[in-house]
This record gives sequence, C-alpha cells and structure tokens, in this order.
Amino acid sequence: MNNEKGFVLPVTVIFSFFLLLLFVHTIELYKVEMEFGHYQQQMDELDWLMQMAVTDIKHKIGSLSDTVTILDETVVYPIGQAQYQLMRLSPDRVNVQVLCTSHNGLKYAAEFIVSVPDMELIEWKEKY
Repeated sequence: MNNEKGFVLPVTVIFSFFLLLLFVHTIELYKVEMEFGHYQQQMDELDWLMQMAVTDIKHKIGSLSDTVTILDETVVYPIGQAQYQLMRLSPDRVNVQVLCTSHNGLKYAAEFIVSVPDMELIEWKEKY
C-alpha cells in the first residue's frame, strides 16, 4: 500500500466527472420533457379550437339558405381564431376549408365535406 503513487485522485476526478455528466444529462432531459409538455398543451388547445370551429360551422351550414353558394368568415375564440370558407358543391353537400390559428402562432388547416340534411362529415383532409 505504500507504492500507490497518486492513484486515488485521478479515479476520484474521473468518477466525479461522470457523475457531473449524468446530472447535466438528467437536467437536459427534464428541460426537453417540459418543453414537450408545453408544446403538447398548445397542440391540444389548437385541436380544441378546430373542434369548436367545426361545431360552429355545422350550425352555420344548418342555418344557411340554399341560395348561398360561397361564404367566407372569421370566428374569434378565447384562445385563437378560425377562418373558414364554405362552398356548396351540390344541394346536399358543402365543402369547407378551415384554418385555425392560436394566439401562440400555431396553425391547423383542414378541409372537409358535410352532408347538408343530417350534418354528417363525409370526408376529412388535414393540410400541412
């Protein structure tokens, strides 16, 4: 044991360095997870905005007269706005293009076709 010549200090420094790396890595993972959670919350709000817009659009289509062929409107909600354009394809089908924008700047665009008598969604396309 008298002939160690400084073995403990380098091992302690290397072990401490690896512990520090592990700690920093854990903190970075936590930060990424928090950012992802925040982004997921924003996306859920945007999805809610789209659902509210589709519900309002279906009510609007139900109250429209048969003579209206094109309608362009913007609806403002507490967490964003929805711009939509209605275009009547036939007496029983309406094509709708919707662009939802949250206050955070995230956008969600979709296009769908609604059957007029029963207000059922026939086709849904998301635009990226």
